[in-house]
Amino acid sequence: ALRTVLNQASLDPKTLGHINAHGLSTGPMDRAEAQAIATVVGDTPVTAPKGNFGHAGAGSGLLELAASVLAVESGTIPQTRNYETPDPACPINVIHEKPMTGRPSTAISVNFSTMGQASAVAITAD
Repeated sequence: ALRTVLNQASLDPKTLGHINAHGLSTGPMDRAEAQAIATVVGDTPVTAPKGNFGHAGAGSGLLELAASVLAVESGTIPQTRNYETPDPACPINVIHEKPMTGRPSTAISVNFSTMGQASAVAITAD
């Protein structure tokens, strides 16, 4: 889904302001997601807003998309709450100490299900 949205939106990974990760906070799922993010977009900053409002089930994707729209619009990417101990198997650049500012106004919000469905939405401020 991540590669597909980059191609469809004609985006260069180097121009992304942030990735909004699904971030379930479960070992195997987080490791798989982190590996995919690292492979496709390198060290692009990552936020996972579930730490701010919890897992909203089927509504999580929409909440996280809204969070990324607000981040792109305001120029401030929220930190990932409750992120304390990095997993060495998750080689991504998680925004965790404080919100990040001054990033490009382009983002991708990623979501997936345990049944294998995945989605990614590109957001740009023009």
